[in-house]
Amino acid sequence: MERLRKIIIIIAFLSALTLLNYFVIRNSHTVYVIADVNDLNGVSVTMDRDDVVKVKDIQCQYNYLGSDDLIIIKLKAVGKGDTGLTIKTPDPDLPKRDCMINVDSIGLITEENFAGSLDNIMIIRYEIVLILLIMIVNIIFQMEKISRESRYSYKLMFYSGSIAFLTICAIIWIWNLIFINYYSNTKLYTLYNDLINSFHIFAIIVFPFIFLLAIFLIISNIVLIRHEGKKLTNMLGIALGIGLVIMTIISSLAYYILGNVFNVHSYGGIHLELAIESIIDVVLCYLECMMIGTYIWTVRAAKHVPAFDKDYVIILGCSIRNDGTVTPLLKGRTDRAIWFAEKQKKESGKDIKFVASGGKGDDEVVSESEAIKNYLVENGISEDQILMEDKSTTTYENMKFSYNMIEKDFSDEKNNENNINDEKTGQPAVIFSTTGYHVFRGGHIAASQGIKVSGIGSRTKWYFHVNALIREFVANMNIERKKHIKNVAIIIFIIVMMLTISYVFKFM
Repeated sequence: MERLRKIIIIIAFLSALTLLNYFVIRNSHTVYVIADVNDLNGVSVTMDRDDVVKVKDIQCQYNYLGSDDLIIIKLKAVGKGDTGLTIKTPDPDLPKRDCMINVDSIGLITEENFAGSLDNIMIIRYEIVLILLIMIVNIIFQMEKISRESRYSYKLMFYSGSIAFLTICAIIWIWNLIFINYYSNTKLYTLYNDLINSFHIFAIIVFPFIFLLAIFLIISNIVLIRHEGKKLTNMLGIALGIGLVIMTIISSLAYYILGNVFNVHSYGGIHLELAIESIIDVVLCYLECMMIGTYIWTVRAAKHVPAFDKDYVIILGCSIRNDGTVTPLLKGRTDRAIWFAEKQKKESGKDIKFVASGGKGDDEVVSESEAIKNYLVENGISEDQILMEDKSTTTYENMKFSYNMIEKDFSDEKNNENNINDEKTGQPAVIFSTTGYHVFRGGHIAASQGIKVSGIGSRTKWYFHVNALIREFVANMNIERKKHIKNVAIIIFIIVMMLTISYVFKFM
């Protein structure tokens, strides 16, 4: 019902804009002539017929090149039909200009049967800016609503990336309105071209940042490989960094590259080149926006500290050393859990139970949960405060098996009248501890099972942190791959349809 209501509102809004545009644009048109003249002496306008259009005004003003040589002829519709228009100027290089003017049955005037010359089209540019701002505000409200329900929703990443894209687009369009308000801005074909090129302009603007990011990714991955060895996962940053730079360069040079394959100067060639370039730009911009969203919410999730009122903390396991002790990564997760327990005890006086979660791998001498437990005991945690979940092999199983164990222990506590119940929900209050970059995905995995938990994250070395963020980005894209493919396909479909309409009706 909510979606239907939004659709009705959008249709009503666009219908109102369409009606407004009709009354603003109809019955008027402006012909622009660039000629080397300083005034209107010697400029004349003649028509084959007087019952189609009439001249309302003739002006001379500075053009976008900075010379006082732009002649503006404003026309008003009189009746339906076609008429030839001849504009004579004293410019020896352009003594006259001939064009055909058409007025249709609803009063729209086009020049030479070319719909790209509708007058007063600037109103649509203002409307586009308004729509962009409305979309940004709406997405912000949607994000706030979703984040109140769960800070681990993948929609938050998508919305953050969308805001980044829409904000840059809004800045571009506002800039054009204020600083590049020359005569061609009032023509439909430039408006159409700007719409299609939004993704390309976005890619060009963010390219310096992507280039710097690519360099940083490559450097951090080289350092990581030196410390951790040559693994495929340790090379993701290098591959992604180089890939983004190459895609941006190919997009920027598409016109010249494709010029060796087909004639990009022909009318059909222009549209084909734009279609190929747009597809590359859409994929590139989508990846960049999702990277922005992943970074924002991964960092926010890692820095978030839940309220100090928890009953259990799940420590997510990872690989251990050959002697059965915790690795620096697992030590960081366990230390973070200990820190939270001590902080909670100090703030609220409430104890917390630890759930050491992680099974035994084929190359491990003990289970990860046992390694965690041993480390907890070494740091003064009583064994009575520790539950061991030693069957899980993935984060999904970590959450599932641990929470099942928590529910059983929680129920036993209630039966023993030693109730550690959260009074608001009647359910145990649970957090999980993992490495900072893994908090968001861990929270999403828990939420996908209906498990309500919050996460805390431990720090890691800078070179590992960068590569881990890239791994999280890849993992996030893979988990929601069907949605991402669908989103990209819809955007590409819209652009291809716009280019098809442009080709058929000669909008460009």
